[in-house]
Amino acid sequence: MFSGFETLIKSKKWDPSGAPSIYKLIEKMSVNKENIEIVFTCKTDTDEIKKPYTIKAKGLAKKIYIIPFFKFYNNYRINNYYTEIRHFLLILIKVIKYKPDIIYIDNANIFTGALLARFTRKKVLLRLMGVYPFMKKCIKGNNFKNLYLRWCYSAPYFASISVLDGSGGMDFMKKALNKKTIKKLVLNGVDKLKIIESNRKKTTILFVGKFEDYKGIMIFVKTMVKLIKNEPNKFKFILIGNGSKSFLVENIINKECIANYVTIYAREKHKNILKIYNKADIYVSLNMYGNLSNTNIEAIKMGKCVIIPTSNSLNYIDLDTDIIIPKDSVIRIDRKNLEIELYKKLNFLSNNPDIIKTKKNNARKLAKNIFWSWNDRINWEIHTLHEFKNKKNFTSSKNEVEIVEVVEKLKV
Repeated sequence: MFSGFETLIKSKKWDPSGAPSIYKLIEKMSVNKENIEIVFTCKTDTDEIKKPYTIKAKGLAKKIYIIPFFKFYNNYRINNYYTEIRHFLLILIKVIKYKPDIIYIDNANIFTGALLARFTRKKVLLRLMGVYPFMKKCIKGNNFKNLYLRWCYSAPYFASISVLDGSGGMDFMKKALNKKTIKKLVLNGVDKLKIIESNRKKTTILFVGKFEDYKGIMIFVKTMVKLIKNEPNKFKFILIGNGSKSFLVENIINKECIANYVTIYAREKHKNILKIYNKADIYVSLNMYGNLSNTNIEAIKMGKCVIIPTSNSLNYIDLDTDIIIPKDSVIRIDRKNLEIELYKKLNFLSNNPDIIKTKKNNARKLAKNIFWSWNDRINWEIHTLHEFKNKKNFTSSKNEVEIVEVVEKLKV
């Protein structure tokens, strides 16, 4: 189950805070009265749900079938294997009963997707929410896990849609997916919100993302502490997110006695996050896996002075970011020396507000030309799903990946 959807089990309300490309697709298809069946699977144990059941969430017309993590034995690995088998069987029952035209399945359910693609005649669409290191390793790795994943990804999916987020989607889709699978890379959308400029006494810096090492949270916090200690009257920081490092982050803030300079929003609804952008001058992303994420393009759309790491050609990370985001639109710092580079750059920008202003203007100009709204983005996907439904056979034979141009305004 996607991050932000787990509150659905407790509240019985449809009010997700994560994965906007998924929840907005569900919402739009529900409003359009599309004939869809929604299944959420839990990949970790939770006390809130012990058996499969259907929930009617307030705020969503469609019912949701939730399948739990199954505990069969006092061993997580065995339970994990057992859960995957149970998930497949329960989803297979749904497929047999409802006879869908398309089975839309995400990366977390790759085992089920592979079996359905290989052993049924259904059109299975694999939805990729970015490419992670373990996925890249399976392309050449020869241990059991990598062989298993390679078998899963190379299944004859009818199509695959991946977010264009800088994580190396094109390279992965060409190397890992079946050559006949239709492959599409697409940017996420971004909601419009009024940009409010205000004069701030201190340079305000924003970090949005999971509090995990690959997001660079500890590098950001270490830099934050140094800046506040050395220049206490110049900086203010806003952090939005949580994760395995949350407790450590809070401990450091308390230990260094800098709580007055830092505001943390642990869990915030997506619509509220957009409003918080207006409180910041500079937005920092230290994501090691790609920097065309939702939050980054939102920061550009909101006209922030954006700082991101340089690309990594060896792992195909942010090569597409370099093409889409011009040099003068954002500030790039050396990913091999992030902590020192970030400290220097933030100090420099604080002493040169005119450069911050220039970068903000450049970001706004860029956003007008390349980013589409969530409404257009979701309309495109629904339109594409209808096209896939009407196709009788595979239409891809050259192992090409289409990068979707965000210029058409499709109405479904």
